[in-house]
Amino acid sequence: MKEDRLMAWVEGGDTSRAATLATSPDFPFPVDVEPGTEADRIAERLSRDPRDVILIEDSPPFQRTIRFLEATEERRNRPVIVVLARNIGVPAAVSLMERGVFTIVSGECTVEQAASAVSRALANRRAFEKIMELSDSLRESEGTIETLSARVAADRDRLAKVNEELNFLLDLATSLHKDPDLDTAFEWLCANLVRFVPFRAFELLSLVGAPTLRICGAEEDGWREGNPGGTALTRARIRTLLDRNGLCAEVQEPVRKEFPSPPGISTSPVRDGAGRAYRWETGLSFGTHPVGVLSVRLNRAPTEEMKRLLRSLSAQLSLFLHNTAEREKVREMAVHDALTGLYNFRSFREVLGREFERFLRYGRNLALMMIDLDDFKNVNDRFGHQAGDMVLHRIGDLIRRNLRKTDYGFRYGGDEFVVLLPDRSAGQAEILARRILLAVRRMGNSSHFRFPISVSIGIADCAAFPPGDPVELLKRADTALYRAKEIGRDRVVIAEPAADGTAGEGKCDALV
Repeated sequence: MKEDRLMAWVEGGDTSRAATLATSPDFPFPVDVEPGTEADRIAERLSRDPRDVILIEDSPPFQRTIRFLEATEERRNRPVIVVLARNIGVPAAVSLMERGVFTIVSGECTVEQAASAVSRALANRRAFEKIMELSDSLRESEGTIETLSARVAADRDRLAKVNEELNFLLDLATSLHKDPDLDTAFEWLCANLVRFVPFRAFELLSLVGAPTLRICGAEEDGWREGNPGGTALTRARIRTLLDRNGLCAEVQEPVRKEFPSPPGISTSPVRDGAGRAYRWETGLSFGTHPVGVLSVRLNRAPTEEMKRLLRSLSAQLSLFLHNTAEREKVREMAVHDALTGLYNFRSFREVLGREFERFLRYGRNLALMMIDLDDFKNVNDRFGHQAGDMVLHRIGDLIRRNLRKTDYGFRYGGDEFVVLLPDRSAGQAEILARRILLAVRRMGNSSHFRFPISVSIGIADCAAFPPGDPVELLKRADTALYRAKEIGRDRVVIAEPAADGTAGEGKCDALV
């Protein structure tokens, strides 16, 4: 059998990205690396020493690739071309593929992705050579023309199917890039995957954020046994998928989403000779970090073509979930204070405006609590800023642990904190404030801090003054806070309703 022969035409020397991938011990094909040679010289060399596949490392506007295509346009045995591109848009990708490029691997691809692209290219090359052999035989043969024609047609149909699968994967990659909503992508997958993989059920477990199990089709037989349903059922199912694929992850507050089945899929259980349901399943990870599980239950045993497509699909989903996790980290950093873990001032302005609009529309009360450390400057001056940062961190953690899921805690600035309490009155907020007050006192007497720590707290709610704007609520809580400071600190003061029907003037450190 002929050995597969590859060449990598790279931009620089052996340290380039393509050369690194191609010469990696994990890359399953022998590769000859050709650095920095002109297109005509590469074409001339290939005419003397043919190759099956050529990896071209290129970047916009892809002039090297275009010149190579032009230089080899008339060659009957031109190699299958795979382009590695760090950055390429959809129009440029379509243009290159129309010119004769077989496939494009974009971004910082892994060895596995590059090997998968080469594997598909080699399969395409073998099919092309087979068709050419059959065409030559057809011209030379005096016999079974009908048989040869049938074989050519079968190979042509197979190539058309492979091309359709590649277009499917390209469409998926494009849609994931344009729209990061996984629900939309999953629904599209369910509707289109059934053309290539006749599944009974399709499950995608995402571990980015809250563990979310998306389900399309029939549920697995017996997976409800011993589970009453709801959250417990979903948690048990997620735990089964993780354990079966050797993944370790916390399963707290899971989410289950069901999607409509595409037309024509069978929901009747189909089993092999040993009574087992047909299933293809794999854990999704990026590096050493698990990001999910893909599970597909099938109407028949999966073919090698199905497995190849599902492996490519898994690689795309793993990369998408990893990128989603990275975007979520950036978003969390943008809205949270790094020292205390509470929301930052930028988030406070947005949340206060939103909750105040809810008060105006639905009449639900909104309480605001301002918390300020007493004599915090003395802590920094006597014990150092490191001790001061530890105090702020511990108080931020204390506030967060005492809030409901619907409450919001913010670091307002310096040693000031703000707590928003939707659907609570000032009197109800006072209960929480006194709990925080006592906890801070105990913290100052603990072994971590051998100096007194206390806070003053001012409280106001929307029901105590006529609706105006959220700044007025902040001003009244701030006035109550300064009143607490004036009468001795380490206490809670509730803003009094305006006697004349208007809010007090008050002092406010910052506008919302």
